[in-house]
Amino acid sequence: MELAKVELAINLKTVNNKKGIGIVLLYSAVYTGFVIYILNLIPGNQSVLSVILNTVGSIFLYDYFWRKYIGKEVQYRTKPFWIPLIIGIIVTAFFAWILIMANIW
Repeated sequence: MELAKVELAINLKTVNNKKGIGIVLLYSAVYTGFVIYILNLIPGNQSVLSVILNTVGSIFLYDYFWRKYIGKEVQYRTKPFWIPLIIGIIVTAFFAWILIMANIW
């Protein structure tokens, strides 16, 4: 989901929708926190559940926020994914660092 939120924020910046960027990033941060909370409630390996929850979050990102802030009629053109990937890795590392510091992980 980290990659999806960064891609959507970049697309919102491209169409000059600054209001949508903040809302998308807020939703993503809250949803990521929710996923971390849920995964910490369940003992054992939660890899499959993590993939499922992040897939649901990403689908909601594009299905709801894309239609609301960019528009259903706008066609997506493929772009390189390196910058969103690097940003996604940094954000994921930040959340991992928070978990390590809180002795949750």
